[in-house]
Amino acid sequence: MALRPVVFVGLISYSLYLWHWPVLVLIQHLALTPPGPALRVILMAGAFGLAVLSWWFVEMPFRKRNLCPSQPRMLLAGAAGLAVMFGAGLLIRTGEGFPRRLSSEVLTCAQARKDMAFIHELSVEDVNQDRVVSLGTTDTDVPSDLLVWGDSHAMAAMPAWDAWLRESGRRGVAVTRPSTPPLVNYYTPKGLGREAVPFAEAVMEYIMRNRIPEVVLVGAWRVYPGRAGGGSRELEAAVLETVERLRSSGVMTWMMLEVPRHPVDVPRLLGRARLLGVDPRPYVAAPDGFNGLAGTDSGVIEAVRAAGGRVLDPRPLFQGHGKEPYRVEQDGVVWYRDSNHLTVGGARAVLLPWLRSAMSPTPVAARLRPTPGANGGSRPGQP
Repeated sequence: MALRPVVFVGLISYSLYLWHWPVLVLIQHLALTPPGPALRVILMAGAFGLAVLSWWFVEMPFRKRNLCPSQPRMLLAGAAGLAVMFGAGLLIRTGEGFPRRLSSEVLTCAQARKDMAFIHELSVEDVNQDRVVSLGTTDTDVPSDLLVWGDSHAMAAMPAWDAWLRESGRRGVAVTRPSTPPLVNYYTPKGLGREAVPFAEAVMEYIMRNRIPEVVLVGAWRVYPGRAGGGSRELEAAVLETVERLRSSGVMTWMMLEVPRHPVDVPRLLGRARLLGVDPRPYVAAPDGFNGLAGTDSGVIEAVRAAGGRVLDPRPLFQGHGKEPYRVEQDGVVWYRDSNHLTVGGARAVLLPWLRSAMSPTPVAARLRPTPGANGGSRPGQP
């Protein structure tokens, strides 16, 4: 501890303490991606140099009383410094960060973080009391014939489902709970934990009680490791059990695969890219082997279909040409509000046109009504 280099580090330690955090924060504010280990070492070396300079030109002159030699002057300088900092902070706060300093394109990216709707965290009691989220037409004479069940990814997709149902003149409902997969007999440490099991049973009872003919399961499937960390196998089993239970009750079941997930915060990436004038595409996700539900094996998707479920895969909507990275914006509309949740504008821009072509505007109940046969009798309609 008596070695001169070690003693010197002790001398500048307070300056280093003051400098290291602003340096790290500033680079994270400006960079497109978080700094890696090598860059962090370089940044700490830069902070060390700044600490030496401030120790020599600021700290030492004050300590030796070369600056503000008397106590009144020292107090006056301190008070003036505090007043300047307080005034600057108050001015920035009052001006809300002076957004006019940024271009409209950058502001659009910043505002995407708040572009959300249908944020509903339902409980078992809500579902048991039929306090669910209404979708589609407000005409109460039209029966609800579709239920969207899912987690925060379902909430993010809900503006598209709501708009599509309105266009079709249909009513629907939604049951959503963050970090809680729409599956029976399954739970994870996230969200409701073990309470996810009775929550799912309440949803199933609601579907049967209200005779909902069509259900869509929407989830952030990649993040669910299972009750004991069983991974994709445990998730696959729960998916198939859920589909089979619904289909055995005569409910048409749709499984919506996960939208592309990115390694970066998309609005932040796009905003920084616009400020720096660089291409953001190399930093977003590209198509990989993930099957959109659980792992990389396509067998689970085929098993869902074999169990009577229908699969909706939105990922092709985000793809460019070949293996190019997924698209995250178009025509000035930012599609994501973070790394994996769609904005309201993104859901309507990407999913709504897709729903128009992928889903029938006619309710399942109407499609299953008997239709006249060739012999004057009747035959079941085909969904």
